[in-house]
Amino acid sequence: MAFRSDFYIEENIIGYTRSITERFPPSIYYHNRHQSTFGCITLCHSRPDNIGRDPVIQAYDYLIFNSKDEDPIQQSSLILGTQPLMISHEYLQEITTRCAMTANNCMIECFFFSHANVVKHTSRFPFRRVIIGKNGIRAELSKMGKKQKNLKPRFRSTLGQYLGEI
Repeated sequence: MAFRSDFYIEENIIGYTRSITERFPPSIYYHNRHQSTFGCITLCHSRPDNIGRDPVIQAYDYLIFNSKDEDPIQQSSLILGTQPLMISHEYLQEITTRCAMTANNCMIECFFFSHANVVKHTSRFPFRRVIIGKNGIRAELSKMGKKQKNLKPRFRSTLGQYLGEI
């Protein structure tokens, strides 16, 4: 059985980075709005320990946007279908600075666990939002994601200590 097959399902796909090709397959991003859970399946990476499924994260709030977006908060809201809850003026300034530092247009994720505990991830490629019902892209991404069944090796020892099953 695949790691977190209950979460990594077609209905939770919100978008991807890279392209939808077999030669350079994408990273696929998932979000369950009702449970405030997030995750990613990386299908191709220069570091083999970063290929696979992420542990599913539950966060108080979440942003996902591209570094060259004019309004990152609005773009994130369009992608997720929700308004962010805890964006302070200082943090908005930090996001703007981080975006200005990136040479290429790339995806940035922010996970909010509390006002003081924010985790940020910058991708190598821009984020492409999946629009429901558009050209079967979601179904194609789902099929690609199902091929990668395992937790990313870089998380196995840490997560295994908590779950006792990996």
